Amino acid sequence: MEKIILFDHQNNRFVELPQTLEERQNLVGADNLECLRLNNNIDIWFDEEGFYNSQYYCKITENGKTHCIHGPFFVASVNDQGETIGLSPEQIAEFCRCGYTLYQKDK
Repeated sequence: MEKIILFDHQNNRFVELPQTLEERQNLVGADNLECLRLNNNIDIWFDEEGFYNSQYYCKITENGKTHCIHGPFFVASVNDQGETIGLSPEQIAEFCRCGYTLYQKDK
């Protein structure tokens, strides 16, 4: 099983990497997936339109650099061929060292 981390801001958890783009979009409720590459080939996949569609957002801080992600997202990796793959134990540990703060938007 290739593990990724799903952040839905209610029940963050490890899940199996979906194999198709459609399954990955469904995982985070996205019509258009966007990818943010962090260090060590760690990718954050999120809904490009999450700013408009989600009541939650978070700030992830890596090495002093802060990224704002709106809505659910998943964290995966990438191999040398550019294919999305599961996270290694080292990548999981590295991502867990990033700062993560959750916010709820004002209605």
